[in-house]
Amino acid sequence: MEDYILKCEKIRKEFPGVVALDNVEFSLRKGEVHAICGENGAGKSTLIKIITGLYGRDGGKIIYEGKEENFKSVQECRQNGISLIPQEIHMAQDLTVAENVMMTGYPKKRGCVDWDFMRMRTIELQKRIGIENYFTPDTMVGTLSMGHQQLIEVMKAISTELKVIAFDEPTSSLSDDESERLFELIEELKKAGVSIIYVSHRLPEIFRICNRITVFKDGKYISTDETKDVTPEMIVSRMVGREMAGFKRTAATADDSKTVLQVKDLKWKNHVRGVSFDLHKGEILGLFGIVGSGRTETARCIFGLEKPDAGEIIVRGRKVNFKKPGDAIAEKMGFVTEDRRGEGLSTINSIEWNMTMPYLEKLSSKLGIINHKKEKENTTKLSKDLNIKAVSIYEPAVSLSGGNQQKIVIAKWVGADSDILIFDEPTRGIDVGAKAEIYHLMEELAKQGKSIIMISSELPELLALSDRILVYRDGVINHEFTDVSALSESDVLHYAILADGEE
Repeated sequence: MEDYILKCEKIRKEFPGVVALDNVEFSLRKGEVHAICGENGAGKSTLIKIITGLYGRDGGKIIYEGKEENFKSVQECRQNGISLIPQEIHMAQDLTVAENVMMTGYPKKRGCVDWDFMRMRTIELQKRIGIENYFTPDTMVGTLSMGHQQLIEVMKAISTELKVIAFDEPTSSLSDDESERLFELIEELKKAGVSIIYVSHRLPEIFRICNRITVFKDGKYISTDETKDVTPEMIVSRMVGREMAGFKRTAATADDSKTVLQVKDLKWKNHVRGVSFDLHKGEILGLFGIVGSGRTETARCIFGLEKPDAGEIIVRGRKVNFKKPGDAIAEKMGFVTEDRRGEGLSTINSIEWNMTMPYLEKLSSKLGIINHKKEKENTTKLSKDLNIKAVSIYEPAVSLSGGNQQKIVIAKWVGADSDILIFDEPTRGIDVGAKAEIYHLMEELAKQGKSIIMISSELPELLALSDRILVYRDGVINHEFTDVSALSESDVLHYAILADGEE
């Protein structure tokens, strides 16, 4: 009988309008590194957040050390030896290493914080994982690299009796040297008997450090194999293969003779490392890549949400230097953000308010007085054109479904008459019917001569909608597909996961 420390049986998790996990299975042996693979949205991160106490589950059971458990918080999981190293590290930047490591409970002596013990304990933890020369207990965390901050998270995890640790895309923000140190650390943890769940899109590192590989697709369990028994190509083939409700563009609309946007050698921090491409009139240009590949960061730089460190952005033949999104909007650009609730909408305000905010000036007199009749007519027409289902245009956006909220975000840029549109994950979290409507809308916009950059983690919709596809990997464009008609999902995913030329 195999020696399992953790088993997940028929785990189910639902979010509004989305089944994130549909009766999935997963098991973890003592002292193994077990990878979970899948495309964006496959349910990998959701499962490890359930295992480590961040999310509750809607069905199924977790058996830990031979007993069914129902840990209800991160703290309870940590007390029982289960920790998560998240993809996005959130640490108190203005506190020291020691203060961050011991944050769950500062040691006391005679009623006061025992600073000497904290420093000694921090040094002890550094020595356990071989990083005593990287920084001191009194180093301010804000001065350290993301890789070093990740190591501090590991120190926090091993400050208690660690039995299971989950890493979520741990190398997405690390340098090559930092990644190597992480792999060495994982090997040391494994030798010490710690069981490791490793979530990553990067197949070369998975095949290097993991004992087994489990594949999820669309929230469902697909397979589990010993790493030695499979190849990267086999794993890729299991990650893909969905079909997309039969949608296909009726005709190409791109005019290659007219370039509306040029990006030249764009760089921003370590996320965008020399990106160059053109966008043509009437074109839908697809951008694909795994989490952290630099797609969204490129878009944010183009739209003025981030300031590039280097490179040029040329709009209709003129070099621009957008300092804020308002500058991009003035150039007839629009951005459908991936975070519609956080950045795309003010959910407490009305449909009308949300839909007209970017172009209120067009609806106002020279004195700045809004023409409410014109505003109502404009909003009513857009709501009808986009089939937004609502009782009234004065209804708050929060009361609408995800699909209708997304249509509002798109409608405001249609109303602003934007010629260049960036759609970042435009169909995330919406139902099939709303997806089809958005696909048809994008096709119609392209027919009107609008130019679209479409960022999506769903390969079927990229293949169905795009004139060209640029594949990102580690902050650069790893490959360009100019003929999308005969492409398969595996073709695209190959360049997103494997370095150019790897097999």
